[in-house]
Amino acid sequence: MSGEDRADIERDSEQAYITGLYERLDELRQRASDRLAGTLRQVGGTPAARTEREALTVMYRQQLAQLDAAENGLCFGRLEFNGGAKSYIGRLGMHADNDDYDQLLMDWRADAARPFYLATAASPGDVRVRRHIKTRARTVQRLDDEVLDLTAADPSKHEGLTGESALLAALTASRTGRMRDIVETIQAEQDRIIRSGLPGVLVVQGGPGTGKTAVALHRAAYLLYSSACHTRASRSVSTGWPTGSAGRRWRGPESARAGPGARTTRPGSSSSGTCSTNSPASWPGGSARIRLAAGT
Repeated sequence: MSGEDRADIERDSEQAYITGLYERLDELRQRASDRLAGTLRQVGGTPAARTEREALTVMYRQQLAQLDAAENGLCFGRLEFNGGAKSYIGRLGMHADNDDYDQLLMDWRADAARPFYLATAASPGDVRVRRHIKTRARTVQRLDDEVLDLTAADPSKHEGLTGESALLAALTASRTGRMRDIVETIQAEQDRIIRSGLPGVLVVQGGPGTGKTAVALHRAAYLLYSSACHTRASRSVSTGWPTGSAGRRWRGPESARAGPGARTTRPGSSSSGTCSTNSPASWPGGSARIRLAAGT
């Protein structure tokens, strides 16, 4: 079998899996939409019932926004471990609707997804192959494999460490004037900043265009995600607001949202349970700060 035929088979296999993920996404979206419609149809009742309906309405709308934000590039990676186990990495976590609640897609912010960003040929851990999956709309366009365990590489398949093709593709992609998320190509140094410990204020310094704002926004998404996994407390996040033309271009990495309770507000505003921004006019140039505050 030629290398081209093998590549077509791999692409078709991944396309089938990606199609299944989007079908599950559509199911979750329809379920949330139906529940929202049912809640909106309810009228009257006690003050407690009306308060409950308002809370449910907000929750279902947030769920729909989160699902809609994940539409573009829902799944962008796969880890193949020694022993054959595979995990797909994407913009949110999804599980099968069965008794075992099988995991279909792992959220990029989950601790178990860290090897996708940190594993190297020198330190692969249990990862044998890291695959980058590039999609357009719901169609698989390209697969890029990095075989990290070179001792297990198959010479007949020309397997080996392929380098940073996914990163290079992102760097050379055409620009639209809007800031995009970097969840597909987060580098090890960026990942360490994004997942740094919570206490205190984190300051990220660098020259213009080095990705300070992008890293800070993804850290906000990670902190809200990780805090939601451990507490139901109200949360607020502050990040430096980009100024000048960068501020006009900024719209936030929508698909990197932290989920329920996370949204952006205009500069200078702040409210419990939201991802808010303020002007860093008094901060040193070339820095971005982020602070997460949790309360009851």
